[in-house]
Amino acid sequence: ANGTDYEDSISFINDGIYYLRYASADKSGNVQDTVSKTVKIDTQNPVTAQITIPNDGDYVKGDVVIQATATDNEGGSGIAKVEFYHDSNNNLIGTDFQVDAGIYEVTWSTTAADDGEHSLYIIAYDQAGNILPSNYRMITVDNTPPTLESYSVTGGTPEANNNVYFSPNGDNVM
Repeated sequence: ANGTDYEDSISFINDGIYYLRYASADKSGNVQDTVSKTVKIDTQNPVTAQITIPNDGDYVKGDVVIQATATDNEGGSGIAKVEFYHDSNNNLIGTDFQVDAGIYEVTWSTTAADDGEHSLYIIAYDQAGNILPSNYRMITVDNTPPTLESYSVTGGTPEANNNVYFSPNGDNVM
């Protein structure tokens, strides 16, 4: 193409592996060595994305390990990364790029979150950029220790091995 760059497009109908060979020649008869490239086409989303730990309904505090599994479609490009989020406004907790025995994980410091119910979810990305979000996993963050406002002790004495009743809030409910 007169010493300039040349571009053309090709289309692939199905996902799969394609082998491309190409070479170029100019008007003077100079010929490039043939170049071979392997191209893998993957337009399918991953097939699973699931949080495995913590369980739905768990109470958590402090640093919490969140684990997940993700798998790509058969013949796909493979999982590239898993992003971990809390709540529906895309609060990124962290990203795991390295799978260890099929498990992805991050540690979430819940001290930065308000006490109460929170949703967890992941988004799995394959090597081609296709994504699959998981279902929500509901957990409750509780970083606030309980407080004892008052108490009462009734009954016998501990020294005599009698029954002693302790009412944590002084309301005679044992």
